[in-house]
Amino acid sequence: MKIMLSLAVFALIVVPAAAISPAFSNNFSAILSDKSEAYPVDTWTPEDEGDHFPCGREWWNVDTFFVIDGMGNWSLTSSFEYEMETPACNLFLTVFNMDNGTSYSLGSYGDPVGTLTHEKNMVKLRYQNSWMEGLYPEYVVHFERKNFIINLHFEAATPPQWVAGNISNGILPMGSGYYKYGFIPFCRVTGNITIDGKYGELRGTGYYEHVWGNWTYSNPFRNPSDLRGIYTAYKNLTKWWLSHHSLSIPSSIAFSSDNNIFGYDWIWASFDNNWSMFYGNVPSWVCQGPAFGILYLVSDEGEYLSFSNISYEYGSMVYVADYDVYYPSEIKIKACAGDKKLELDAGMTCDIHTYLDRNLSSRYWKAIFLWESPGYISGFYSDGNENVSLNGKCEIEPERQVPAIGHNYLGLNFTTPPDGIAIGISIISHFFGIGIDILFQISPAIKFHFVINSLS
Repeated sequence: MKIMLSLAVFALIVVPAAAISPAFSNNFSAILSDKSEAYPVDTWTPEDEGDHFPCGREWWNVDTFFVIDGMGNWSLTSSFEYEMETPACNLFLTVFNMDNGTSYSLGSYGDPVGTLTHEKNMVKLRYQNSWMEGLYPEYVVHFERKNFIINLHFEAATPPQWVAGNISNGILPMGSGYYKYGFIPFCRVTGNITIDGKYGELRGTGYYEHVWGNWTYSNPFRNPSDLRGIYTAYKNLTKWWLSHHSLSIPSSIAFSSDNNIFGYDWIWASFDNNWSMFYGNVPSWVCQGPAFGILYLVSDEGEYLSFSNISYEYGSMVYVADYDVYYPSEIKIKACAGDKKLELDAGMTCDIHTYLDRNLSSRYWKAIFLWESPGYISGFYSDGNENVSLNGKCEIEPERQVPAIGHNYLGLNFTTPPDGIAIGISIISHFFGIGIDILFQISPAIKFHFVINSLS
């Protein structure tokens, strides 16, 4: 359990990014110490929506599932972003045909700062011929990239939410930096699209988020902007996590060097019954076991149901041999909160789009990968009296900061009374080129098993 407690202390709650200089550190400690909840979950101000330049990194993101008249089911994911660590601007834009699995990479990366223009107190973005404008609850997005012209109108059907808004007033620590994460999980989307000159009207559902903050990938513990405030955020989040978890011996738990604290798993889901879901988890080396993150299940009436007692495991995995790293293409989630229970199985079904960043000034890391693909999700929610079937579409994005030591794995299996007393240990180390299996059993009979193999 010491391992579990250590991971809880260093757990990072949702999707991380990067930063350098503190753009809002002057009132950071004041925000954290304000017990009146400085950022109510249903409040976004124009100041929140506009830019926070020159913070270390900031992005505005939209995702949508939509049907094009005569052209079937499609998905889009995009972010307008600037970051001061490189520094650079990026337009992430990928379109997926969900009927045949084809993906279209339409983004532009590593452009000079200033390529993305932005303003204070409103969303008003321009990136070459693409742009986004609006204020809650409506946003308009236009993309012109390669052979695609896309026009989207987002109208929020649920209130906005600050991740951990009622836990740390929306302040999320990352190394010795921090960030804020706001999102709207369900929007009604209308618009039109032209592909290779073929025009079609579209309609569907969408997601919007705005994130900004100060932290860095290559050296996440350098240049702390507010140690007291960051410590307070870690403390509040750790207390919150521990308050929702009982300290007990699990039947199994597994750890992997791929799943370090500088990566994340992220899922947005839009269900057929107009419910939606946000899931963000920083694995903290765990690849099967408790999640160090948060899940919001949102009803069709806009009610947020928050889950923190979450366990997960990966189904299908994909191996990237050149960088010796695994990532999940299927994630299985179980969560509970009192009498409420949630079980979901989400899997990628389209060509997986890969974003690779090798621009890391550190000998401890090889690269940063971001994989993204839409897919389908199924499961159920129970409030203790009634079950709600949940089926729909999802966007899955695992990110991994790949360590120089490559892939290494530790699996633990525990047998407890009345079934017996035993522990099984499985070790796979690509760094040392060995695999080890160990069994210690006391009951019902004493057994010891030790096998070591060389990995080819």
